Amino acid sequence: MANVTITIPDTVVPRVRAALRAAHPEWDALTDGEVFKRVVADHVRMLVVGYEQGVAQEAAQDQVDAQAATTLNDMAGIG
Repeated sequence: MANVTITIPDTVVPRVRAALRAAHPEWDALTDGEVFKRVVADHVRMLVVGYEQGVAQEAAQDQVDAQAATTLNDMAGIG
C-alpha cells in the first residue's frame, strides 16, 4: 500500500477544514484527518473508475469502428 503526504499551508488549513466539514456533515464524529482521508479516497476511487470507464468505452468504440470498416469494405461491390 502506498502512503501519500500532502502539505497544506497553515493559513489555509482552517478553510480546508471548514469546507470538508460543510460538505460532509455525516462525518462529524470523525477527526479532521479521518474526514480528509475519506474525501481523498473517494475522489481517487471515482477518478480511477471514470478513467477505466473511458478506456473501456474507447476500446468498445474502436471495436465498433473496426467492424463498420470491415462491413463497408465487404459491401463495396454492391451497386
